[in-house]
Amino acid sequence: MDPVRRQLKLLDARLAKRKSGIGRLFAYCPLLLPAVAFSTAIVAENTCPLPVGVLFGVLLLAFGAVAYSLRLQSRTRLYLAAGAACLVFFCLGAVRLKCHYQPRGDDIRRLIRDGRALATVRGTVHTNPSCEDPDLWKFGRYHWAQSGCRFYLKANHVRSEGRWVDVSGIVLVQAHEDAAVLRRGDVIQIQCWLDGFGEAMNPGQFDIRQSLHRRNIYVAAAVESADGLQLLSKAPPGSLTTALEHLRENASGTLLDEVLAEQDAAPVLTALLLGRRSGIDIQTADAFQKTGLAHFISLSGMHLGILALTGWRLLRAAGLSRRWRAVVCILMITLYVLIIPARAPTLRAAVICWAFFLSILFTRKPNPVNTLAIAVFVGLMIRPADIFTAGWQLSYATVLGIILFHHSISNWILEQTADRMYAPLKDTRAFWLSGLLTHGVDLFAVGLAAWIGGSGILLYHFGTIGPLASVWTVAVFPLVWAILVLGFAKMALTLVFPTVALAIGLLLSQIADAFIFAVKFLAGLGLSELRIGEVSGVFIVSCYTLVLLVRFSRIEKLFFRRMLLVSTAAAIVAPLVVTKHLRTHRNDLEMTSLAVGHGQAIFVAFPGGQNAMFDAGSLSHKNCGWRVVVPFLRHKGIDRIDHLVVSHDDIDHINGIPEIVASVRVDHIRANAAVLNKAASVSTAGYLNSCLKRLGREIELLEDGVELSKAVETTVLWPTADVCQDPAVSDNDKSMVLLIEFAGRRILLCSDIETYAQEQLLAQNPDLKVDVLFMPHHGSVSNLVENFVERLAADIVVVNCRESRYASAYRPPQGVRALYTPVDGAVTIKIQADGALSATGLLNNKSESSVSD
Repeated sequence: MDPVRRQLKLLDARLAKRKSGIGRLFAYCPLLLPAVAFSTAIVAENTCPLPVGVLFGVLLLAFGAVAYSLRLQSRTRLYLAAGAACLVFFCLGAVRLKCHYQPRGDDIRRLIRDGRALATVRGTVHTNPSCEDPDLWKFGRYHWAQSGCRFYLKANHVRSEGRWVDVSGIVLVQAHEDAAVLRRGDVIQIQCWLDGFGEAMNPGQFDIRQSLHRRNIYVAAAVESADGLQLLSKAPPGSLTTALEHLRENASGTLLDEVLAEQDAAPVLTALLLGRRSGIDIQTADAFQKTGLAHFISLSGMHLGILALTGWRLLRAAGLSRRWRAVVCILMITLYVLIIPARAPTLRAAVICWAFFLSILFTRKPNPVNTLAIAVFVGLMIRPADIFTAGWQLSYATVLGIILFHHSISNWILEQTADRMYAPLKDTRAFWLSGLLTHGVDLFAVGLAAWIGGSGILLYHFGTIGPLASVWTVAVFPLVWAILVLGFAKMALTLVFPTVALAIGLLLSQIADAFIFAVKFLAGLGLSELRIGEVSGVFIVSCYTLVLLVRFSRIEKLFFRRMLLVSTAAAIVAPLVVTKHLRTHRNDLEMTSLAVGHGQAIFVAFPGGQNAMFDAGSLSHKNCGWRVVVPFLRHKGIDRIDHLVVSHDDIDHINGIPEIVASVRVDHIRANAAVLNKAASVSTAGYLNSCLKRLGREIELLEDGVELSKAVETTVLWPTADVCQDPAVSDNDKSMVLLIEFAGRRILLCSDIETYAQEQLLAQNPDLKVDVLFMPHHGSVSNLVENFVERLAADIVVVNCRESRYASAYRPPQGVRALYTPVDGAVTIKIQADGALSATGLLNNKSESSVSD
């Protein structure tokens, strides 16, 4: 579009803006306010359930408003009718959420009211089993030889008291690896343990319990042997479920042939084109997350838009009329939606595409706001609890950002760039540069508008902001476009022209490799992610309110508009800068022992900005580095670890370290001489050392006198240099014992020392007294010296252990407070500058105690 036509269009928009008002909103976007009312009701009902009587009263009020409006003038009638519609949709949203969470009388969750239960369950496989690949994390194959499979089962019958009874509900089944042969629609019988889902035990950790409850899944089934699963019958060959499964398998087979399936880029291709992200390795996934390009591997409107645009242009080249093109595109998108996973962004994009092509079919001008409102209503009618998920919020916020800000941003940038080039280049051979710049600016404006819409959601849920995400989007978009177009072409041509499809597949692999390399390169620049940490929902709502006020303000004078824009940006950025500074430059000491089951992962934030991580491993959590520690660091806004200290050579203390080092900047990885000796041999520490070398890192010796913090005194009390070299001493008794002193308080980390090391520690430090003691060897009483806690005079003891060992773990004498990670969750110790000491469990925040001198 030339500058004159674009300026005329912009002028029309400004004139329409001046005439805008509530009446114009009702007239041109009649579905917006009902969709807002419907969404608001779901949030309100979830926060504070509304009595049925109140909803009935609201409905009566709506009908009364409609009846009264018939006696009024047209404008007032319009307002009352619109208000009544909003009230009706408000009631509908509240009722929909009530129905969603209302269990049936035979719901299977009733079987676990009294805790874990042994049961025999029959049902229909609801989803294809997915097997976790141990190779996706460094210690996966080293420790867990079999990954097991997970799938959802629609329960039909349960054997209870010697007879079968009917039940209903969806169960998450964890079974052995052989369950991978099952397919959706198969009828099976399982002998299993039924149980509920535990709470998230650590700050920032994904709350699977909350996520599944929103989908009405409350029961997990653990099948502990191969004999516990029996296939009763396969899915009927003529059923709709079987047909859909064959369709998905054929789509996957046409995309990934025997050659392409073996390529490193195959998981990314599957994610880009089919929406299946399970095979992407951690480093690649982390790179996408850091750069803000994770939306490329999560099916969204862009994917369906490229599919629809490609199909539209091909059909136009074939000579089809607009209506027939619209019909074919609707069928094509419907077929694609049946192949890919049903997620909120996918459903939203499909509804928008369907509405657009239906408007062409019926010769109506599409309204993007109305279309988005329809998508909101349809999506929440199907899954009302999706509104509380990050994916749903991010999907709709980004689209709304594009609708509200795209044209304004694009016009402003084009005025400064392409418009000035238009006249000099108009009659020259280089005129195409103006068009190329226009397309590039438009793409950047879309990315920036989506970033404005979605950055608040990302900050709220993940504690990070990608300031250059829109720039990176423009940089890699040509590769993404090529991958999507070639991928769709390959799937379409495989059955007709297999040789051509094979050639496309080879080219597709090369482009995908270049795409992955580009994303990792951009992530490695260190400019793509700002970690702020946890922020309040009130702050996020305030930010969006300010942005909307700027967008819809009617200030015409340029100077005042700029002042409003600058002041709004300052009001948003300043609190984030202050929050980041206070979290990284604190005056107190904060130590958090993460709940990792049988293992240890302790993070310490020292006064003045330095920090340290003591161990990171677990035998209870698979991939605890990526799933527990890294989310905690993001939650706290931590993007750098000064010192990562390895206490000893034991897998439950170190198997999460490689993922942390790959995701977070770690300045030093330190250990004592005993660990370094093991690292040079075939051992767990040796395997860790090889993983670190592939990342370009190595373990350093923690020498006497090394300061972990300038504001805190840290002393290694054990082991001595002689003990580190003594082969007769066990690895556990060579565990590092660290004393941390600040503001007159002392914390002792004992790691896994057993009786020999405990006796030597007490003998060498007879006057040692501490305020907080992290119990040795996960609180085991069988490896504890008598009166060990009493001789150290600890006021607080912390026990890191798995849930099954909680009952037998150490119990302190009266007057000593104990916190246990299996029941208290992550335990946080805080020491203020004046010496005030507090200890808090994540799941028992009210149990905080404070002691001061």
